[in-house]
Amino acid sequence: MSDDRKKADERLQFLEYSVASDLELLNKHQRMVLETYRIREEHWKEVAKASAVIRAIDIKVSLSRMDAEHEEPDQAKNDFSVPVRAEKFLYLITPREQRDAIAGDLMEAAAKLSGKFGPSYAQRWYWVEVTKITCGRLKGVVTLGAVLAVLRSLRGFFTGG
Repeated sequence: MSDDRKKADERLQFLEYSVASDLELLNKHQRMVLETYRIREEHWKEVAKASAVIRAIDIKVSLSRMDAEHEEPDQAKNDFSVPVRAEKFLYLITPREQRDAIAGDLMEAAAKLSGKFGPSYAQRWYWVEVTKITCGRLKGVVTLGAVLAVLRSLRGFFTGG
């Protein structure tokens, strides 16, 4: 019986070692998965920041192109006012440290567009830019379909109705 007992003890030791090894591998895998999620989250935060910077640069380039044309805006057409709801929405979705800069750049560009194409065009352009910024901020978090569904449900919010 001592041979059977010895074999059983050896088998038990092997199983204990195997289970411990499997648990160690499982813990290592779990740590790797958590680290991957952390890196992915940091990546999307950086993408959102870069997206906001790119939009700001794009707006500045648009402004400099308009300045290069040396056209004085028609004062009769330049009665532009920022869509209040769009501005509030912009303040909800932009990072606090970039909020004023982005809003100021958008307003400046929209005012120039208003002088050139009229206030209605400038307000539509402003909304399009706010929507682009929103999509850039939500990239990878939600789908475009979800954004469009929210926008449709808020139609009265955007039009004031």
